[in-house]
Amino acid sequence: MHPLKPAQREGLEWLSDKPRAIYAAGCGLGKTRTTIEDFLWHRLCGDCKRMFVLAPKNAAYMTWPAQIKQWAPELKVNMLNDTWEWDDSDVIVLHYNRVKKLVDFIRATKFWPCDYVVLDEVTCARNPKAVRMTQLAPILQQANFVRGLTGTPRSKSEADLYGMMQAVFQDKNPFGQTQYMFTKRYFDTGYKGWDMNLLPGAKEQIWGLVQDKVLCQKTSEYLDLPDISYVDIEVPLGKELMADYKVLKKKLFLELKGGGKVNAASAGVLVNKLLQFTSGKIFEAIPHPTKEGKMSRKVNFIHDKKTEALLNIKARPLLVMKNFSHTEIPSAVDLDPSHEADWNAGKIPLAIGHPAGIGIGVNLQAGGCNLCWHTQTWSLIDKIQAEARLWRTGQTEPVTVYRLLCPGTVDEAITLALDEHEEGQDALMTALSFTRDM
Repeated sequence: MHPLKPAQREGLEWLSDKPRAIYAAGCGLGKTRTTIEDFLWHRLCGDCKRMFVLAPKNAAYMTWPAQIKQWAPELKVNMLNDTWEWDDSDVIVLHYNRVKKLVDFIRATKFWPCDYVVLDEVTCARNPKAVRMTQLAPILQQANFVRGLTGTPRSKSEADLYGMMQAVFQDKNPFGQTQYMFTKRYFDTGYKGWDMNLLPGAKEQIWGLVQDKVLCQKTSEYLDLPDISYVDIEVPLGKELMADYKVLKKKLFLELKGGGKVNAASAGVLVNKLLQFTSGKIFEAIPHPTKEGKMSRKVNFIHDKKTEALLNIKARPLLVMKNFSHTEIPSAVDLDPSHEADWNAGKIPLAIGHPAGIGIGVNLQAGGCNLCWHTQTWSLIDKIQAEARLWRTGQTEPVTVYRLLCPGTVDEAITLALDEHEEGQDALMTALSFTRDM
């Protein structure tokens, strides 16, 4: 058995006397193992009997079973996604998409065996009004221990903290029992409540309320990782395409050269359509061919400029991240968790995938050190998790991240916004990691 690493020892000691806590540790620091050790300790003390893990799909199916087998093989695991039967297992694992079925199952069996609950990637619970969170509330309230795990406690802004704290602490949420009062107390919501700007001094007040409830560990404090660098590659659209882009941006409507029509019903939809435009293909809503009253999606080709730019990148192996299902790269393998071994063995020179499919629970650092964002993502979680597939413990080479950006478009706006979110995330992690020694 390998001894605990410094971050894990610190995490275990910090968690030991806390019934409820959020453990925010960077990728590669071993949140999963620390939590397993914490459960084993409390079970040995007689404080709990069974652990329930709620996790994103890949982590539920791959990471947790593998980590338990490695670090606590004596524990019996029930993949409830597959069995839907109660048994004498020590650990029950489920992914977030099956919460409704879980609640129905509990109601039907009138039984709930778990008193130690783990919300892996607790950012999935950041919306307290989501149906799955309201359904989970009774389970979370009666648990003896609740652990929220994440590497990105501030995925967009401090506003995200309310939902995560509510999920873990329930009626002991340090921000109060209503999101409305939290928002009113700390944010200027602007015209019609559309903005979320922190009031003067609010950031420090928020951090002060959570500093004894959230343990933040920055990867850079514990791991000696290789350098990571970003290379932005400009992909000009050209005059004609840029003119079409500006028409769509201004009028929220565009007649395509191939005969299709694209409508953006709102500003939010428009941003997504503009991002599709720069990616090279755009969805068009059309009547479903067989289902009356239903709509389907037609993919319209716009350009292949990003694909050409990507293929000119000579670095191999190259892991490509896409944002839309319609993105295809010639000769690239559509990467999913089943390809992990082949990638790490160097058998796949060019691979493409979506962060949601391979961003959590998949280790790809042995197979390469080059990643390319074909299309930018708005999600800081997706960005950090996707890049951490390569930039993590075990990586022996400097990591290079290529970003394909069309100048003067939404690509640049997203990159700027993500950089700002990441700075805020880093500031929160730094502040809370500093206060643990005070």
